[in-house]
Amino acid sequence: MLSLQIESLSIKSPGLPEAIVEGVAFEVPRGGSVGIVGESGAGKTLTALAVCGLVPEPLKCSGTMRLDGREIDLGERKAFKDLRGRGVFMIFQSATMALDPTMRTSDQVCEALVRVKRLSRRAALHRTRELLSMVGLGNDIDNAWPFQLSGGMRQRVQIAIAMALEPSVLIADEPTTGLDPFIQIQILGLLDDLRKSLGTSLVIISHDLRVIARMTDFVWVMQKGRMVESGPVAEIFQAPRSPYTKRMIESVRNQEEMWNDHSSP
Repeated sequence: MLSLQIESLSIKSPGLPEAIVEGVAFEVPRGGSVGIVGESGAGKTLTALAVCGLVPEPLKCSGTMRLDGREIDLGERKAFKDLRGRGVFMIFQSATMALDPTMRTSDQVCEALVRVKRLSRRAALHRTRELLSMVGLGNDIDNAWPFQLSGGMRQRVQIAIAMALEPSVLIADEPTTGLDPFIQIQILGLLDDLRKSLGTSLVIISHDLRVIARMTDFVWVMQKGRMVESGPVAEIFQAPRSPYTKRMIESVRNQEEMWNDHSSP
């Protein structure tokens, strides 16, 4: 059973003759984990923003989205008003931009619980502390501002908000960018735990094929705003059909060989 289905997504700019994103289609099974991979500029983040109704003006979207059986016109921004949060939630690559710089960290989690889950302020504060603890953050950040937190901590706050809202679909846009390897593993583990514990469908957007291989079962490959290949992760990585996918995979293999050569005694 599908949780999310996108059909014929296109994103156009009034000043450009060709669409930035054209004819994109993909689907996410309920409780499943899928990846969208491609190099910088492939259109991955714009695709994610379209699914959340957040494509910035003056860009224009068209296409259809089905979320938990409900059909939404991707060009109708107002249709997303009651979908963001519990329907679809996006963890942004730049957690600095995702979190409100004028609100203390714990207040942002608490506000989500009060506004979306309709909890009392007292109950929301109690649940906020539980959620922050679950993502490895202690009470010492209760009064912290977003700028006082590290990149990994800000990502954890976004995950705590997602856990508070329990969305049907969680989109993580480059969730490990800029984080050291140890923190990357922790963040990916939290995302996988969230998917399994809540039954949330997970979409990982990344240029890092190793993240896609670890976290997803099915992958779509994007190039210049178009989907060029899709299939089970193991199948695509072992026998890619598209020359573009082959080049990306070969690049990763070359990097790993270089690392192994330099790390050898």
